[in-house]
Amino acid sequence: MTMYASNAGKSGGEFFTPQEVSELLTKLTTVGKKSVNKVYDPCCGSGSLLLKFSKILGKENVKIGFFGQEINLTTYNLCRINMFLHYINYSKFNIAHGDTLTDPKHWDDKPFDAIVSNPPYSIRWESDSNPLLINDPRFAPAGVLAPKSKADLTFVMHMLSWLSPSGHCRNCIFSRRALSWWG
Repeated sequence: MTMYASNAGKSGGEFFTPQEVSELLTKLTTVGKKSVNKVYDPCCGSGSLLLKFSKILGKENVKIGFFGQEINLTTYNLCRINMFLHYINYSKFNIAHGDTLTDPKHWDDKPFDAIVSNPPYSIRWESDSNPLLINDPRFAPAGVLAPKSKADLTFVMHMLSWLSPSGHCRNCIFSRRALSWWG
């Protein structure tokens, strides 16, 4: 994947989350669990976080499957290929292409038992220029939308609203934010 990213003229970080981070997030999400029904990544990139569940729990212990969404067409295609390369049966994964914040594709698949993600840091999004978003059930409880210049909290709200009552959610947003505060 790194070689492909390099040849495509992209930074490798756009295509995958470092293995150490993937493993830590997955282990934190699976504490006390031997299996999960469904795992989800709303910004799945090449699928490294989803695939880490297959490695740590065993793909047979992800009962229903692996779900994800990716806005970048190239990384969306990489994720699907990566699933096949890691022997995840086509019937056990559903990776969608599109913008998770404004056009989420897995409404009918939620809730999820495990949600892991490494969303893009402080990206711009539609926010209040799209009047429909304030009534979106994922964002409405806050009564206000995140600013256009920073969608970080929006990703967190999306993930929490799609989490099952007994589920666990982990992401890289807060750890990156803390690191940036400490310089």
